[in-house]
Amino acid sequence: MTRRKPIEISSSERIVMDIIIKYPEGLSFQEIVTLLQEEGKIWHASTIATFLKRLEKKEYLFHTKKLKQKYRYFSKLSERDYYIMNNLKEEKQRIAKNIKDFSNAFDHQQFTFTELEEILEYVGKLQECINKRES
Repeated sequence: MTRRKPIEISSSERIVMDIIIKYPEGLSFQEIVTLLQEEGKIWHASTIATFLKRLEKKEYLFHTKKLKQKYRYFSKLSERDYYIMNNLKEEKQRIAKNIKDFSNAFDHQQFTFTELEEILEYVGKLQECINKRES
């Protein structure tokens, strides 16, 4: 099974998702507005509605409506998956910098056989983590 590349969300959409992800039971529109206001975000209702529509389109959340009840918004992602998706870009940049630094050190350093074995062992563990994430 292939995984889709996560669609990036704006910083404002992230603020909204940061609230919704904390409530697996879902939130009404008014509850979202209230929680945003408590965090100092005083946005017009139409602005918040736009963020919610965009997040639905990007498949971060969905909403339901039962008879005579208001819409409730739910995250499509677990809190863990949401965290991974939203920190992926920063994590890739951090890893790339570490790899570049390691590569520079590798080019200018003589490693002992033991150190090379430790490096290979670590790379093997990284490969196991990658294989687990892909399955």
